[in-house]
Amino acid sequence: MEAEFELLSIGRYDAILGLPWFAQAQPNIDWKEKRLLSVDTQLYATDTQCFTLDVKLLSPFARLPTRSSPQAVGYDLHATEDVRIKPHSQEAVPTGLAIKLPEGTYGRVAPRSGLALRQAVDVHAGVIDPDYRGEVCGVLYNHGDKEVQLSRGDRFAQLIVEKVATPMVREVKELDETKRGTGGFGSTG
Repeated sequence: MEAEFELLSIGRYDAILGLPWFAQAQPNIDWKEKRLLSVDTQLYATDTQCFTLDVKLLSPFARLPTRSSPQAVGYDLHATEDVRIKPHSQEAVPTGLAIKLPEGTYGRVAPRSGLALRQAVDVHAGVIDPDYRGEVCGVLYNHGDKEVQLSRGDRFAQLIVEKVATPMVREVKELDETKRGTGGFGSTG
């Protein structure tokens, strides 16, 4: 895929390409030479439909995912039925939604901070592959000692759309040395 644009000298600024383009294309620019070195073509496309989250409602109780503020990263997911989660156990919570993610992304079902803090509820198994077309559910785990009750319509998790990187896998005999080396699980402090 090729993209054409002009770098202009306009006083102290070298280019005007637009913030939406920068956010989508993630360009690597040599400002001194005024050359574009690379663009993330996986997410950069001229078809704006590539950047929509298509949602199919599977239940009369389903609600479209919404962001609770203009800068919110996650889209709130709502339960379509009442769910009880016993202490130290897990339950699948249906959303009544099937989705088609934008090209080059996957979905991650993440916890809501308030539910995690106040009721010790966490989300497990939260990856939605881009080719999955079934109902989106959240697997919630109750870490607390009291039963947690979710009612139909409650916001219980959030959907975060993230970029995908799927590099080729290559077997090597050795890995390059680093200062950290093999230290893990608290080795950095």
